[in-house]
Amino acid sequence: MRPLFTFLFGVVLLLPSCASTRTNPLLSQVNDGELSKKEFKTLSKKSAKLWQIRNEPGALEEFLSIEQKIANSKQSEQNDFVLLSRAEYLLGEFFTEDDHGKTLHFERASNWAEKALTFNARFKDALLRQKLPTELALDVLEKKDSEGLYWLAVSLGKWASRKGISTSLKYKDRIKKMVDRVAILNPHYLFSAVNRYYGAFYASLPGFNEEELRLSRSYFEKAIKLGPDYFSNHVLFAEYYAKKVDDQALFRKHLEVVVKGNPHHLKDFYPEQILEQIRAKKLLEGTKQP
Repeated sequence: MRPLFTFLFGVVLLLPSCASTRTNPLLSQVNDGELSKKEFKTLSKKSAKLWQIRNEPGALEEFLSIEQKIANSKQSEQNDFVLLSRAEYLLGEFFTEDDHGKTLHFERASNWAEKALTFNARFKDALLRQKLPTELALDVLEKKDSEGLYWLAVSLGKWASRKGISTSLKYKDRIKKMVDRVAILNPHYLFSAVNRYYGAFYASLPGFNEEELRLSRSYFEKAIKLGPDYFSNHVLFAEYYAKKVDDQALFRKHLEVVVKGNPHHLKDFYPEQILEQIRAKKLLEGTKQP
């Protein structure tokens, strides 16, 4: 997916505000409903079909409706909550224009992802009984929890970016700790997502520090080496690094890789690939030919 991190550093674009504190109503919720075997099978089958066409907003909305029924039942599994988080993230990132709507989608995405982490009993105990904040309970998480943690980090970042400078600053270190933990648990998740994050992280730092830019390029190139066919690696490299250093040739090169690429090559990620192609075309249309 396309994790953006301007909330960390683009503070000049944000309006001042008081820091917001996020609460997750799902954490103490008990999933005690029970679906019949027939209903569970029907819902699961329909959900799987809708997920395959998640590049369509209508399919995502219907997917959310069905998956929430599954998530509220005893039959729910950790991955149901991860997928709910991803669906909300996609709606906020690609299909919602107004800031209020985006904020709601990213907050919901954060909530579902954090709920997914409570399938780890020790993490759940740390949050609910010991009352620890998420970033102080990361050590108990395991590799199976890394997907939920990743989507919590990027969704929380998106949410914070729309709540103002104070909120962005309040959460930025927490989010960085989450990504650092993903890097330990599952460094190659989602075609080198952590390297994409670090590449964007260093490119987004204020100023024009040569060492930071060197690190940014190094992380992006590592991501592309590990996931050359995953379009988001190229789009972020162009949008963050190439744009910052004003390298138009590099900018166009990587966006054209995406535009000319085959979105079916990674069949399980075809919907995201299609969405990134659309984004790459828009970015190219917004630049002048060299």
